[in-house]
Amino acid sequence: MSLSPLVHRWLGSLRDVVGQFAYRTAYHAMRKFKKYLGERFFSGSVVAVLCRERVLLVQSSYRTALCLPGGRTRPGETPEQTACREIREEVGILLKSNDLVPVGNKGCIWLFEMHFDDEPSIRINNREIIDAAFYPLSELPALPIDRMVREYLSMRCARKTV
Repeated sequence: MSLSPLVHRWLGSLRDVVGQFAYRTAYHAMRKFKKYLGERFFSGSVVAVLCRERVLLVQSSYRTALCLPGGRTRPGETPEQTACREIREEVGILLKSNDLVPVGNKGCIWLFEMHFDDEPSIRINNREIIDAAFYPLSELPALPIDRMVREYLSMRCARKTV
């Protein structure tokens, strides 16, 4: 028996809602246990994807602030490998470790940049990431951005003044 396109669309939306709920639940549980698990458990990488003075920010299903794409390091991964994997999983951009420009680190979180001449095509899964768009760097301070975006802007500003 074949299901109608409307039923397929409804089932897809239901999967998205269930996936978003799972990400939100896991995120809040991990935050509660952070002090017990230790800072190293939360090591990771984020990437500022830049194109003509615009940066790619993502809206996750479990946070209210806009973020740089990235995530937690898996056992055995380097920060560069984590950055490449997370960018691929979250927005569908394929990168190689040598494409990344290191910006610095804040605790156990590594920040990288990747520069494009033309905006790369973005593909989100609508479960973990529900939106992704390029924003002018000059407008970021007025947007609801997370701590790591502010850290990135601070590091970027410090590099330009040196």
